[in-house]
Amino acid sequence: MVAVRLPCKNGAISTNSSYTVRNGMKVKTSAERFNRKGASITSMLQGLEKNGFVRQVIPEDNERQKKIYLLKKATDLVEEFNDIFMEVEHNITKGLTEEEAETLMKLLLKVNSTV
Repeated sequence: MVAVRLPCKNGAISTNSSYTVRNGMKVKTSAERFNRKGASITSMLQGLEKNGFVRQVIPEDNERQKKIYLLKKATDLVEEFNDIFMEVEHNITKGLTEEEAETLMKLLLKVNSTV
C-alpha cells in the first residue's frame, strides 16, 4: 500500500485516505477513488504502464477485470513526492501550535470536501 498525496482539481493537496493506492487494486476501484471515468483511468494507466510506473494484470480467476501493480519507479516517485509534501506541510505549520496545526488541517479538509 502506498499513501499518495495528490493535488485535487482546485490545486489543493489532498491527504484523504481515498487516494491510497494498493497493489492489486482493481481499475474500477481506482476510477472511483480518483473520481474519474473508466475511459479516463484506462488512458492514464496505459500511459503510466508505457512509462514504466505500473503494470496491469488480468487475473486468471476473473478475466473481466484488471489489477494495477505499482513498479519501483512509481513507488520511488511517490516517496519523493511525500517527502516534499511533508516538508511543505512542516514549513506551513512551523509557526503554529500543535492544536492550531490540527485545526488548520481539519478546516482545510472541510473546505476540500465541499469543493
